[in-house]
Amino acid sequence: MDLKKRVLQTIKKFSLISPGDTVLCAVSGGPDSVALLFILNEISKEEIPISLYIAHFNHMLREESDEEENFVKEIGNSLNIPVFTERKNLKEITGGKNIEAIARRERYKFLYKIAQKIEANKIATGHTASDLAETVIFNLTKGSGIKGLRGFLPKREKIIRPLFETTKEEVENYLKERKIPYRIDFSNFSMKFSRNLIRIKVIPELKKINPSLEKTILRETATLREAEDFIKEEVKKILSRANIRSDKAEISLSIIKAVHPFILKETINEMFFKISGEYLNRTKLKAIEHLIKKDESGEIDLKKGFKGRKDQNSFSIEKEQFSPENKVKIKVTSETEKIETPSGTFIFNAKNPHFEIPEEIIKKGVFIKNREGGEWLQFPYGRKKLKKFFIEKKVPVKLRDFLPIVVTADNEVIWIPELFKKTYIKENQNIIGVRFESGIKNFDN
Repeated sequence: MDLKKRVLQTIKKFSLISPGDTVLCAVSGGPDSVALLFILNEISKEEIPISLYIAHFNHMLREESDEEENFVKEIGNSLNIPVFTERKNLKEITGGKNIEAIARRERYKFLYKIAQKIEANKIATGHTASDLAETVIFNLTKGSGIKGLRGFLPKREKIIRPLFETTKEEVENYLKERKIPYRIDFSNFSMKFSRNLIRIKVIPELKKINPSLEKTILRETATLREAEDFIKEEVKKILSRANIRSDKAEISLSIIKAVHPFILKETINEMFFKISGEYLNRTKLKAIEHLIKKDESGEIDLKKGFKGRKDQNSFSIEKEQFSPENKVKIKVTSETEKIETPSGTFIFNAKNPHFEIPEEIIKKGVFIKNREGGEWLQFPYGRKKLKKFFIEKKVPVKLRDFLPIVVTADNEVIWIPELFKKTYIKENQNIIGVRFESGIKNFDN
């Protein structure tokens, strides 16, 4: 089948372009983007009337970068299509680190900026079925769930991929038959990049097993897209029963525990995305699933300053109200008058004290701090770990690390304001009275 007809089929199948659209075509100068430009130009004149523009981003990473920019400008002039370009020295911006990711970000930022300027409602990129195969195999090697295994989509927001069902071999044959020139990016042959290794070494070996590898992967990813759509609908139903705000997402344990483990993880992932703008990896989601299903309360560090917390009735994701930098450990002396912490203020030698401590104990070593682990309380029947004490007292998980505790040098807890205090014999001892004025508010919200 003629490649233009195949691309037209893809356009109609996924509703990529409609008459009257303004399409900005991203052109690097390589074979895929050049073929896409020529095909869209033909389609705009013969099948679907659209306004077509070209965008080229010069990364300034190679000696050939300027030649490629000029090449794209020449193509635009020959086809009478306006060309927009931008140059950015990415080596200077990145310091040579994480160049691929930053280059992609800057490129898309440029494309969206030009699209807004010319009021383009579509941005066409030259991603092919061969690129999809590379992406799926790459994602498979690092682990990425259904989203990674289905690869990129034929359409996402303004981005459209008309070559989605076309292989690189078909693209190269199209260009060769029509004697259309294009540029070669020799960095695509460097084995230091994982994707190049997959394209040059791995895929040819796999094609010995299945010569139609790209088409097979294309077909299988279509199935995964359908599965993903179904999962999204199921997750949407569950999320409608969750309480989601800008800084916190919470769902009842009775609801989330009742769903299939896979749907549980996907729901939690969407909850996290709605308040953070990012997704969690499968390892973290598995840890959250374990936390939700076990009998006791607990918490788990996520990322970007977020924590997952489980209490008796619900699981929540929320941004930390305190950062680890705000945690304290301050030594008390006989001369101490006041100690201020993020949780409140301790006033010594106070009238109407909340707690009384012998000066002799202070001299041996007393600290005001936040929980670090290993703290214990002494009861008539024996010792008890602080963690177990908090669980028994039903102290919210989010509070446990930030409640101020008073401990001795050997980590014995002698006072937790409003929760616990050790009673000392006062006879023949110099006693110091201490008051605590809490600064913790709105922790139940």
